[in-house]
Amino acid sequence: MTDVNTDTGPDPTLPKQWRGGVWGTGVVALLGLAIVGVLAVTACGRSVRAPGPLLVVMVTVLPYLYGAAGTAAFAAWCILPDRRSLPALLAVVSIAAGVLWGPSFPARPQRAEGVSLTAISWNVQRFWGGEDDPVQCVVDGIVAADPDVVTLLEISRDALEAVQERLHLTCVHSDYFGTDDASRGGLAVCARRDVFTVSGSGHAFSDEDAWQYVSAEITGQGRQFNVVGVHLQPYWPLTGAVMRQSVSDLAQGEPGSLLAASRDGAAVVARQGRQSSALLERVSLYQDPTLILGDFNSTRDSALHTELRRSFVDTFARGSRGFGATVHALGWLPLRVDYIYATPDFAVRSSELGPANCSDHRPVISQLVLRDDER
Repeated sequence: MTDVNTDTGPDPTLPKQWRGGVWGTGVVALLGLAIVGVLAVTACGRSVRAPGPLLVVMVTVLPYLYGAAGTAAFAAWCILPDRRSLPALLAVVSIAAGVLWGPSFPARPQRAEGVSLTAISWNVQRFWGGEDDPVQCVVDGIVAADPDVVTLLEISRDALEAVQERLHLTCVHSDYFGTDDASRGGLAVCARRDVFTVSGSGHAFSDEDAWQYVSAEITGQGRQFNVVGVHLQPYWPLTGAVMRQSVSDLAQGEPGSLLAASRDGAAVVARQGRQSSALLERVSLYQDPTLILGDFNSTRDSALHTELRRSFVDTFARGSRGFGATVHALGWLPLRVDYIYATPDFAVRSSELGPANCSDHRPVISQLVLRDDER
């Protein structure tokens, strides 16, 4: 007797069940729109110099938006494995993320002959760390890095003088508004007194904006180069304390502080956009090798950094590995807002982040070589 195969194949209703039917179509459509939106934010963030507050926030958390989109696409694919568009969407997110951030994760140190330099940029947040001797804490952090060039942010001239005495540095300082008030916070560019001479001053970004950056010319070991200390306008209306108060007021039926924070935030964003444009225009005029160090209060996906990378090297991306977060926004979200940029006249041997002992910012430290003129 011959066996008869009665198997008629899979249940014809099974593919429809695995595809999810109408709701599956809706999930795919929503995911597709979300991914298109993330790609649009990427494009706008890299091209708009003076973005609105919403775009600023989205660009700031862009890696996390990609992570959320990729996770959602993968989860949907697990639930609806017969939806062929889901792996395609996941591939789009993965490829875009790889193109955007992949090159910055592996270290690519360079070798060159020339003058070796170590540079450090550190926002000391007016010695926020609460140490018994905050000046000594900053001094210890700088000594550990053993730098030749130092940029310090959120430091008054009074505090800087105490640091200079203990470290034998020569510095150029300006408070943020150019008032020459020794007690007000500002920024400084310094170099080792026994090796280099430093000259320079603070400059306003524009006639309409008193906010200062510091431009210094450093000479020593037979070479000359520029160092620009930068701290772009902070997003203080969007800080944790302000936002917590705004949310608390809103919960009590008083939206006034939230509306005020929104208006102030929009003004700060516009001001930082103008400062970014002015910075790009100023540094484009420099002829000598140039370093730009500081707290840019923006992440690498903004238009400012996109344009800077056309002429400058992001030393941390070149000489180190990983994300490189220097601060935690609102106390918990890792972000990289502190940078050292160098013209190609400098080779990048390595880069690292120091500990945040005296501040809520971690210092960026880069070992560089000012290439020989014959290169």
